Amino acid sequence: THVRPKERSAVLQAIEVNVHKANIVVVNGDMVGGKAMEYDQEKHTKALQFTLKMFERWAKRYPKKTFYVVLGNHDGDANQDVKDKLIALSQCENVHVSHYGVVVGDVLFTHGDLQQQIHPPITHERREYKRPRRSYQHSDPEAKTFILYEYLLQHLEDSDYEQQFKVLRHSGKEGYPPSESALSAEELNNLHVMFGHTHDFAHFVRDNGKTVGNSMSLKHHPAWEGRGSHNIETPAYLKQPMLYFHKGQLTEKRRAFGTTTDWRDMVNQTKNGNRESLDL
Repeated sequence: THVRPKERSAVLQAIEVNVHKANIVVVNGDMVGGKAMEYDQEKHTKALQFTLKMFERWAKRYPKKTFYVVLGNHDGDANQDVKDKLIALSQCENVHVSHYGVVVGDVLFTHGDLQQQIHPPITHERREYKRPRRSYQHSDPEAKTFILYEYLLQHLEDSDYEQQFKVLRHSGKEGYPPSESALSAEELNNLHVMFGHTHDFAHFVRDNGKTVGNSMSLKHHPAWEGRGSHNIETPAYLKQPMLYFHKGQLTEKRRAFGTTTDWRDMVNQTKNGNRESLDL
């Protein structure tokens, strides 16, 4: 997300190196600009067209790979026509779109935008939960990610909400499409969780050894380093993870891209296999 037009070609090349090596690709939300599309329709329309063509091309080029698209708040905040086009990606046989998330092995991928109650619209009675609420406006990425996890857990403990939070479940068998069913609080406790909502890289380990993390945006830089939210010119220090599974269990997380300060160099480093482990 947040990639400028002049950088799209290089970014796409670097991403496609990873797509070529992966069996499953999960895009965890915020593919379009949300409400910002109203202010610069031409720019955002081109970005949307680029995104749609990217998935359609991948679906045709890699028919044996599975692609999951999880819609985020920016996607849900866009107009209905844009949402319809994103959802229509599921017409490709190997592309699956979810409002809530996808479970692959013992990992849940979900955008994590429940606090905003934007997408999809949910009629959920707000209640006083037993866990203390903390302000979402927090500069610490791990604290923000922890809040996303706690908020989701609190909601799932409400059985009414649990029935609405339906995730796609990767079958793990070639030729078998994913199923869809509700996620429970008990199951959440036994899954690794990967968010995308904050755009800040973060992770922490729960008492049971399961991790909770948030993958970076390709363009986001932490605000506390004085560079603003979405204004960084180069990737700098990318930590998008590539996950490795064995018999349905997460075994390792490695860096998907090289460590670099130049978009073109990112492509070269990614091709050359810079895959040091992420300590997660």
